[in-house]
Amino acid sequence: MTRFRRRRPARRSRLRSFLVSLLSLTGIALAAIAVQMLATRTLEGPITVADGDSGTIGTVRVRLEGIDAPEFNQLCRDARGAQFDCGRRARDHLRQLIAGRPDTACSGFETDRFGRLLVTCTASGLARSLNGQMVHDGWALAFGAHDWLESDARAAKRGLWAGTFERPRDVRERSNGATGDLAGGVGSLLRRLRSMVGAGGHLE
Repeated sequence: MTRFRRRRPARRSRLRSFLVSLLSLTGIALAAIAVQMLATRTLEGPITVADGDSGTIGTVRVRLEGIDAPEFNQLCRDARGAQFDCGRRARDHLRQLIAGRPDTACSGFETDRFGRLLVTCTASGLARSLNGQMVHDGWALAFGAHDWLESDARAAKRGLWAGTFERPRDVRERSNGATGDLAGGVGSLLRRLRSMVGAGGHLE
């Protein structure tokens, strides 16, 4: 009776290939982290707020990373169905969060297509970042990060979630015309991929 032996060398070869690939990916990840750390900028001082997710620190234009607040002129409806300026309300809420907190600090290393530095900001007295607080309070949506905070705000009907509204990216896509549909779809896919690896951001 003929016996067939297992091809152990082939199994070892596959294992070696897997380990080499794993080490290569690890090396690439570590290199990316190193580049990120070297490129990260930290800005301190008051933020001149433009809307619910962007502003200026000194001369540097910034946007809060991983969130998306209503467009400045966007209208929403409250719990009674009455229309209100939700874009301005979101801006005012961000202003309230940083009011009286001169130790606000923001850091980031990427820029969006408008040249704004994508940042995460902290301030004393807040249990989370300004980015996360805006989502927690219901005045911004998760945009590649903070998904669980959005779910919590929706369940509690805080801020925008007390009534009805259009997602800011839908407002932008409609104002941008047909090209916005493709850009929005690609942007949504890329944001999801970035979220899976823990890297939120703005691609619009």
